Amino acid sequence: MGINQFWQVVAGAGEKTDLVEMSSRHYQSHGRPLRVTIDTPYWMFHNIDDKKVEEIRKKTPAAKLKERAVLNRIFWLRSRNIEIIFVFDGPKRGMKRGKEAKTLHPDKTIILKEMLRHLGVPYHYAPAEAEAECSKLQKLGIVDAVWSGDSDAFMFGCTILWKFYSDKRGNQSFKSNEAIEKYTSNRNILSREGIVLFALLSGCDYTPDIGVGLQGVGIQKAFPIAKAADASGLARSMCDTFTANGNPIEMNKCKRARLRGQLFDMGHSSVKVPNTFSDPSIVSRCYKPIVSTDEVLKNLPCLRQGWSRSFEDDIPATWTFLLHHFYSNLPVTWPVKHLTALEMNRELVFGNLGARIQQHWAGIKLKSKRKHDPCTTVSVQPLLLLCGLEALGVADSDKEVEYRFLDCVLRQGLPADMFAPPSQANNKRKLDAVQNQQIRKKRASAPAAGAGEEERRGLEHLRRECGLPLT
Repeated sequence: MGINQFWQVVAGAGEKTDLVEMSSRHYQSHGRPLRVTIDTPYWMFHNIDDKKVEEIRKKTPAAKLKERAVLNRIFWLRSRNIEIIFVFDGPKRGMKRGKEAKTLHPDKTIILKEMLRHLGVPYHYAPAEAEAECSKLQKLGIVDAVWSGDSDAFMFGCTILWKFYSDKRGNQSFKSNEAIEKYTSNRNILSREGIVLFALLSGCDYTPDIGVGLQGVGIQKAFPIAKAADASGLARSMCDTFTANGNPIEMNKCKRARLRGQLFDMGHSSVKVPNTFSDPSIVSRCYKPIVSTDEVLKNLPCLRQGWSRSFEDDIPATWTFLLHHFYSNLPVTWPVKHLTALEMNRELVFGNLGARIQQHWAGIKLKSKRKHDPCTTVSVQPLLLLCGLEALGVADSDKEVEYRFLDCVLRQGLPADMFAPPSQANNKRKLDAVQNQQIRKKRASAPAAGAGEEERRGLEHLRRECGLPLT
């Protein structure tokens, strides 16, 4: 749940952001794919609406809906050049809101983890809270954003957070694949320390009395108090009490006195600050959560083979897994399109796909493109990328498939002459055909006097019509 009413406080601070445009801008600016860490419990609990789950369960009780929703989102993100790492909760979570913290039971994640392994998607176990570990990954610059709906992430040091964006269609809402709600710390008005104090005042997962904060302080008071304490340096001072040298009990006593003085100055003298306020253990869980060390996170085993591992050699096993667990009502060739897209994007970014095309190993054709669209639809021959398909012997598995890829990625991985404007390319072909015909005529018979000059003028006229240079 996170901090009480935090999302109401920052309502309007989130920006609807198009993922394709953001991915394209990031790749062109940084020369590497956009990277995001996934708070796995959030994705599993909130990736698909409960009403939709109930509707589908009535028709197909055994459907793995949450895993299927994650699968579809992975296909979409990876083919749009967005790299992801899943983070699972660890064993040291402790109590939240007066009871054992809710987490995903290991039996509930077996299919998910097997799916991630087959698709070459890295995942990692946090020592405690997944959102705290995600925040540390982002703070270290290993990822660019945290995908979570838990506001605790801002207490833990996250500066860029993504939430699911819901598209409303009539009376129903759908989690969008193409857009997210993006929150940045500089738009939250409060600093990290200010958010910690706000959590202590309004209540969070770690405050006593099952999430209740300071008695007599609701959201209307908590936010301006935290904002004032942020401005005066009191919020940072309260957090630093438990990391600085000295007696934390005496230091905390001084901070309580400062807080009482601030409440009095703001006209909240009726609010009592008990001597138990800002319990060191609570502040520590909010400000210094249990996370992996910098060294561990900078050398994660799951990233040693890179962010995007090829599964070309494991096609039969991956194919069998996907068919066994998902979309039993679709033709057995349904995985071809998605697996081809994942492998092609990886090859475009990290491989040598241009050389393959020049050696005529593939049928890759640039198809339709909307104006101002950062993506282009591409027709791909699956056998170019998924050699293991031949071993499966599945009919029609070698048919061309169409998928959309970022223009900036296509231009990096494909030969430059594939991107010649269609009109210019057609004109060049037309000119080549005319020239070839004239050459054949020359060979057939000797040209009459003055024919050479006539040919030259004819070619110049044709070049002008085609918009090509005269030489």
